[in-house]
Amino acid sequence: MPANSQWFLAQLRPNGLCLAERNLLRQGFRIFNPRQRQTRRRGGRFVTENAPLFPGYLFVSFDPRQGQWRAINSTYGVARLVSFGGQPRPVPGRLVDGLAARTDADGQLGLAPGDRVRITAGAFAEFVATVDRLAPDQRVWLLLDIMGRETRVAVESTDLAPCERRGNCVGGRDAAGDPRAPQRGRIARDGGAVQSRAAPANGARPHLHAGE
Repeated sequence: MPANSQWFLAQLRPNGLCLAERNLLRQGFRIFNPRQRQTRRRGGRFVTENAPLFPGYLFVSFDPRQGQWRAINSTYGVARLVSFGGQPRPVPGRLVDGLAARTDADGQLGLAPGDRVRITAGAFAEFVATVDRLAPDQRVWLLLDIMGRETRVAVESTDLAPCERRGNCVGGRDAAGDPRAPQRGRIARDGGAVQSRAAPANGARPHLHAGE
């Protein structure tokens, strides 16, 4: 990225993503639109598609000291730059860098809800878990079966390895029954958050509350 350039967030007009991307690139701006796999019910069947991680928004890079950024607000497909006090507010570089490190050349995130992963570091190292959701702060919420409870654990994305790659989950263990598994309410030693709830007797998946 050019010196002095920073990442900013552009709010898009309804159905304006493709139009905004095309016109911003034409003006010489760098853009970033991370995507993830989502499964939706459509026409009586389930369809998996690539969808924006942040619907309605697009990352745009530019040098705020130069005036050309003002053209973004009048770009077709863009509603406005996210600003405060009349000045665009930059997005923390580590956030975009972290997302970029997890995407391929097409902007596709390497992990998606439902993926099986192996934890490679921290209090739950070597455990196999299921991805519940991705958080914008580089953490990934996982589902673990710990001592008969389905538990949601927040882990840094850099501490995960997808199971489908190179047999990463061969030999991985489940937390259930492991004497070292944390009890309810315990916080992981590496600072990851833990939330647990009793598993239903019939084995059904309990209701998960979003937005923790």
